[in-house]
Amino acid sequence: MKARRRGYTLIECLVVVTLVGAVLSGVVVTVHALYRGQQRWADASVVRRAVERFVEQWRSDIHQARSVTVEPAADGGGAARVLSLGLPGEKTVRYRLADQELERLVHRGDQIEHRESYPLATLPAGWQVRREPGRTLVAVELRLPGDRRPGAEDRQPTFQFTAAADLAGVATAKSVQP
Repeated sequence: MKARRRGYTLIECLVVVTLVGAVLSGVVVTVHALYRGQQRWADASVVRRAVERFVEQWRSDIHQARSVTVEPAADGGGAARVLSLGLPGEKTVRYRLADQELERLVHRGDQIEHRESYPLATLPAGWQVRREPGRTLVAVELRLPGDRRPGAEDRQPTFQFTAAADLAGVATAKSVQP
C-alpha cells in the first residue's frame, strides 16, 4: 500500500506563485492603461467644455460690439494678444491670451465688473480682425495640445473661430500700435 500525500511539493507551489504573479502583472498593466486613457479623456473633456463656453460667450460679445480694438504683443512682434470690445452701456470686454488660458475681463469705466478665465491648455496664436463690406470679422486661432504618444509629435489640432461684428455706422475696427 502506498502512503498518502498530505501536501504540495515545493515545485508545485513555485509554479502556482509564478502563474499568479504573471496574471497580476497583466491586470496591473491593464488597469494602469485604462486609468491613463480615462485621465486623457477627462482632460480633453475639460478643454472641450472650456472652448465651448469661451466660443459661446465670445460670439455673444462680438455680436454686441460697437468697437473692436486689437493690441499686439507687448514685445512688438508676434500675434495680437489682447482683444478689446466696446459694448453698449459703456462696457468694455477685454480678452487676453496667455500660454495656458484665456482671460475675459468686463469693465465699466475703470471698474472691473466680472473676471473669467478659460483653462484651454492651448497655444493660442492670436487675434485677427478683417474688414469686409458691411461687417468686421474677428477671428482667434487655438492650437490644442497634440497627441503625446511616441511617434505622434506632429499631431496638433488647430481650430479657428470667427465671428462677425456689425460695426456699420458705429465705430471701426482698429489695431493699436505700441
